This record gives sequence, C-alpha cells and structure tokens, in this order.
Amino acid sequence: GAKDNAGWCLNNIAKAYIKGKHFHEALQLCKKRLAIAKETGNTTGEGTAYGNAGLACRGLGEYNQAAEYHRSYLKIVGERYLDKAWMEHELALDYMLLGDYECALEYALHELSTNSTIQSHYNTTCASDKSKVANFEKNHARCFNLLQYILVEMGKHEVALVYADIGRALSISDLFSSKHHLPSGCYSRSNYQAETLNTSFVKQLIDYFHEIVNRLNAVLVFYSLIDLPIEYDKEESILLYTWVIFPESSNVHFTQQHLLKSDVSLFRVLCGREHEYFQDASLATYAPSQQHDTDRWLRDIVLSANTSTEEDSSTYHVPCIAEMDEMLVKLYSLLIQPFEHHLHIRIFKKIIFIPHKSLMTVPFSALKNTDNCSLISRFVVSISLSIHLLEQTVAVMTKHLKEDSSGALVVGNPSMPSAYFNPLPGSEIEAIHIAELLAQSKQTVLLCGTAATKNAVIHHIERSTVIHLATHAFEEDPFNHTSSTPSVAYDDFSNKGTIVLAKSDKECSGMLTSLEVQNMMIPAELVVLSCCKTAQGRVTHEGTLGLSRAFISAGSGAVLVTLWSIPDLHTAELMKRFYACYVQSRDAASALQQAMLHMNSELHLDFGYWGAFSLVGITPGCFT
Repeated sequence: GAKDNAGWCLNNIAKAYIKGKHFHEALQLCKKRLAIAKETGNTTGEGTAYGNAGLACRGLGEYNQAAEYHRSYLKIVGERYLDKAWMEHELALDYMLLGDYECALEYALHELSTNSTIQSHYNTTCASDKSKVANFEKNHARCFNLLQYILVEMGKHEVALVYADIGRALSISDLFSSKHHLPSGCYSRSNYQAETLNTSFVKQLIDYFHEIVNRLNAVLVFYSLIDLPIEYDKEESILLYTWVIFPESSNVHFTQQHLLKSDVSLFRVLCGREHEYFQDASLATYAPSQQHDTDRWLRDIVLSANTSTEEDSSTYHVPCIAEMDEMLVKLYSLLIQPFEHHLHIRIFKKIIFIPHKSLMTVPFSALKNTDNCSLISRFVVSISLSIHLLEQTVAVMTKHLKEDSSGALVVGNPSMPSAYFNPLPGSEIEAIHIAELLAQSKQTVLLCGTAATKNAVIHHIERSTVIHLATHAFEEDPFNHTSSTPSVAYDDFSNKGTIVLAKSDKECSGMLTSLEVQNMMIPAELVVLSCCKTAQGRVTHEGTLGLSRAFISAGSGAVLVTLWSIPDLHTAELMKRFYACYVQSRDAASALQQAMLHMNSELHLDFGYWGAFSLVGITPGCFT
C-alpha cells in the first residue's frame, strides 16, 4: 500500500545518505522506515531498515549499536539466504571493529556456510559454469577476502592459506575433476564445511601442500590481493599476502604488504590491456585506441598502426626500455624480494606462482632485480590457479607419464574466414617446422590453409596429447560486439575467447569459441596457443576467463599463452627452441625457460619479444 511505498522511499533515501556519509540523517530515516515496516507487518522492509540502521551506526562509530541492529535483522531473515549472508558479513565487520576477532571469525564462518548453501543450489540445479562463477564473484569472494584478513590479524597464517586456496578456482577444479573422473579427496566441500578450523583438518591440508611441493621439487608462491574490509579513505587500500612453501621444509613463510594504488595500477599498465608492446595487426582495419593518446608513456610505447606482424623483424623495437625496466624492477621488489633471502639458503630451480586477480597478468619470467638479473635466468617459472587444481593436474600428468604420448595436432595459418583477418604466412612456416620436430616422436597431424577447418580441428583436437594452434585469437568474438558494451560486460562472467579457423562449410563462421572448447574432452598434456594475447580476459577468483581456462576446464594439463602481441618471426624462433627441448623432456616449463634464455642471452632481445609467454599448469616431464 501507500505506507509501504513511502517506507521503501525512506529506505532508498537512507541508503543515499549512507553513501554520502550523512549518517545521522540516514539513521533517523531508517528508524522511520522501521516503524512503518512493523506497522504494516513487512518483515523484508523491517530487515532492510535494521541492516541500513546498522550501517549508519557503524559510520557514527557506534559499533555495539550497529551489531545490535544487524543481529535483529538476522533473527527475522528466515531462509532468505542472500540477506542472511549479508548480515553475517556485516556482523563480522562490526565485531572486527570492536576488536573481538573471535566473534568476527565466528560470523565470517557462518557466512561461508550460508554461501555454501547458496552454491549447492547452483550445483543441484545443474547451473552453468557462468552462473557459478557469477555467484561466487558477487556473493562468496567478499567472504573469503574477509576470512583471510581476520585470520591473518589473529596470527593464523596457515589457516588463512587453507581458506585462500579453498576460495580459488572452485568451478574450474570441478570441471577438470569431472573430465578426468578424479576423487575429491580431502578437498571436498563437505569436508571443509564440517571440519571448519579443525586443527587436524588444517594440518592435513598443510601437509598435503608440502607433499605436492616435494613431489614437484619446486618453490610454491601463493598470492592474495585483499581489499581492506572497511574503507578507511587512505591511499593504502590493498593488502598483498604472500605465502611461500619450500621443498623439504615444514614451514610456511608468510609476509604482508600494504600496496599503494599506484602499485596496483602498475600491474594493469605494464601487464594488462592498457599496454601493447607491438601493435596488433590481427585485423586489417585495426587502429590504435584514442585513449592511448591521453597518456604520455602509453603513447611512447604504442607503435605505428600501420605496422604489420608480417614485416621484417627489424621494423620492431620497444621504446622506453628504461621505463619498462624500472617497472619490472618495481614489480620484483613487491612480488619476489620479500622472500628472496630464503632462495639463497639452498639451490632451488623451479618456482610455481599462484597469482590472484590482476597479478594474473604479470610477466613473472621477465621480472628483474636491481642487478638486472631476470627471474627466468635463475628459475624455471610456471603458473597454477590453485594448489587444489595443481594437485589434480599432478594426478592426471602422472597417469600421462605412464602412457603412450603419441598424437599431436599442429595448426598454422588457416584460410581466413573473412577478409577482416590478415593471413599469417609466418605462422604457417612456424607450424611446418614444429610438425617436423613433433613427428620425430609422435604421430602428427598438420593442418594449414584450407585443411585447417573448424570441423577438422575439432575432430583431431580431442585425440591429441600435444596441440599447437598458430592463428588469430581474440578475447571477444570479433563478429559479436554486444558483449563488449559496459552494461552487459559488468554482469557477464562467461568464459570468452575465440580462435580463428577456416570455414568447414558456407554456414560455418570458422570461430572456435571458449565455450565450445570447454564443453569438449581435451585431455592433452600440453596446449600451445601461439596467438596474440591469449592470456587476456576478465580476471576473477577463477583466474582469467578466456581461452586458457577453457582448455584447462576441458581437461588439458598445461596451456602456453601470451600476455601481449609478438611479431611472427620472433614467436617462430622461440617456438623452435621450445619444442626442440620439449620433445626431449616433456617438461614445458623447463623448455620455455631454455627458449626464453635463447631469445634473451643468445639473440640479445629485450623481454618484449619473449616475456609475454606464460605457462599455466604442468606437464609430465616436471616429475623427472
């Protein structure tokens, strides 16, 4: 009725006052809204009034009163699980501000349990991967963020690591596990819900982490970027947590840093989509974005729009090397230096990074210390999305190690399905050479030109243990522009990405999408996406939503992707050395190190020509 409508108007105005930090005015409106809701018997309106009144009291520094309002909402919320999780989260914040971290932790764990109930609904209703990812990002991510913060403040660093890993790559781990029929083991959802903060359960998982590290004989570096639970209006807005596990050690080393906003933007400018080392000539009609012209540094490093990736390599250069080197050193100081002294205790050869959010776009191999020594010159470097997924991959790759590794698919320069795309003759030469290398030990199918149709690739891709695709790839479907509009993109958690192939028939677009890949069974030990910017996409707790995630979801053990565009001739040179090493060892991470060192130390090329390559996952040879 009219009173309820008036009540909702008061509620909306109160929310606006809270946003504008006019907390006294907001609290008075919330009290009026509460009286109307009680009079009309509107429990939903009563609940929102309690919730907003609590927020207003918190803004006034009245934390006990805020908790009282939030507890009142919790008593009447019933089975409205999203609202219940919201109140449990707010109560955790209230008690954290009161300095009662035990109570804060209790409510944060209640929120985790409520969110698990919500997630189980998505599982039982066979919801899409897109829906599961969206639900986690919108409802669960804040809970895992808060849990880690509270546990670290309580000095429970190992427990924080356990929950940090539980909150990573949940959906992709389930997809990978289902493709290979893997048991859930101690990481099953029922276990961590039932054994929450049980000392023996935490110890079991930490021992399990050490076991994986010892098996791989690699240093494991796990990062979390934590938004401060309460906005303090300070420049220091992000916390960086780093856990490091060394082989043959019983300890977990932990550090935390406050990051400035300029530090966080560094990840995006140097490594993200705002920056290009080489102009992408994938599209015949490509022109540089006007936004680059507003930034001096970006304008300096973006080359001429008319540059073609098929021109002689002498036309390529990377300007402003000093500035970019300075950024690599800065990133090294943030991401490596806090635990660097431990690396000198004994000789370690491998590092597996588990990045978080924008750190997914960092070129870890190219990071360098103040002595101008790059990380790849000292260590074999690879990426994983979570410790859980890493363990699942170890199980699958162990099986691969015992099986015949014959069967390879190499695709290069398909006949382009539209004049919109430039042909890639350099990629065809690359594919022919790689096929010759692989044919020494595997039955190899080479598809180029008109033979590289979408249907032909799909036919062979599920039967191959090594897959090499040298063609165009895009973060978005180039023929579908609706998904790139801001209103759609904000709520779009679909796994995007497109690989360009030849048309199978007149009705075929020639586009192999991430969704199509994800729905296949592709148990390859290695997939190489020798295309432009295949590591890009929307970054979430699931990792980057794009082609690399699609292949891992389809069951592939490792995917080699690129963070930015690289000239064809340089890519071909790196790939020759990479495969020459890989066919001998089946260790993609070590092969990539050798290829990068060849480009850097022997050919004296800057990191712009080799630092874009990133290996996500592991291959069978890493055990030997």
